[in-house]
Amino acid sequence: MKRVLCYCLMFVGALVLAPHAFADSVVGTVGGWQTWTGTNLDQDGKPYWDNSSSDGTHMNVGYLLNGTQGSGAGIAGFPGAIPFWGATYTSASDTGGAADSSFYFTSSGSSQAALKIEIAGNANSNTFGWYDASTGAMTEIFSGPAGQGSTATFTPSATYGFYFGTGAGTYLTQSGAFSTAGAQDQHFALFQGTDGYWLGMEDLPFSSSDKDYNDMIVKVSPATSVAPVPEPATMTLLGFGLVGLVGVRRFKK
Repeated sequence: MKRVLCYCLMFVGALVLAPHAFADSVVGTVGGWQTWTGTNLDQDGKPYWDNSSSDGTHMNVGYLLNGTQGSGAGIAGFPGAIPFWGATYTSASDTGGAADSSFYFTSSGSSQAALKIEIAGNANSNTFGWYDASTGAMTEIFSGPAGQGSTATFTPSATYGFYFGTGAGTYLTQSGAFSTAGAQDQHFALFQGTDGYWLGMEDLPFSSSDKDYNDMIVKVSPATSVAPVPEPATMTLLGFGLVGLVGVRRFKK
């Protein structure tokens, strides 16, 4: 009996201390989550983020996420070939995979942003933050001086997007919204990991850009500073179960 009670208490503790499930969802205009593999990395522009980088030995966001980056900086704890958000893509024939020019998110609460890498000449001035998808009001998460390894917790509005502030303008995941730069040019590549989203960004206008989406890469995941509280119904059922076990023990005595 003591062993059963111990297991029950361990289960309750696991529920209390379990990490948040990331419930923020994407609202887009075309496509959805598309799968790809490392063999699709050939820098031919399909998917839209798979282009040849002009950053010396560095390569595009796909190589960095997949851990097949050449010499130079890489990403610690790279997630692999995780799905990207975009138009229909066929990995077997390496066709399709155009960008969704406008997408945003619905919020489930606080999140944490981690700046994984910056590969840009303007790294010391580029900024990153979230904006209200209804009003366009912007809140900065990372200032220009923030570098690789920086983290920050933020609580966005009910519907929100991300912005990338550069010397050429401010780009939004809803490209061109609220009279910002880059109308219809998607400067974000969004990927879905097991515990959050990864965003690769392009900081130059498309007329002079290599479209490698490696200028800043940020991971957004559930905030871990506060442990989730189990649903009241769950706690009630567990309480009844424990009381029942105690009753059975007394009856046997």
